[in-house]
Amino acid sequence: MTHRTRVEAQAAQAEFIHSRTDVITRYQDGESTASLAHAVQAGHAWIAERLDEWDVSRR
Repeated sequence: MTHRTRVEAQAAQAEFIHSRTDVITRYQDGESTASLAHAVQAGHAWIAERLDEWDVSRR
């Protein structure tokens, strides 16, 4: 796997945040935090923090 630059990683995270409604729906429909983390190539903790910020009940 090729490592992304900091700018690329920030862009992917910004897109993830921009897609908040879709992300919440995917998570509530059963998609795991691991899968979400893989999709954005971010850590599980970063995903968990976003879900907490968005007041999403975690499993």
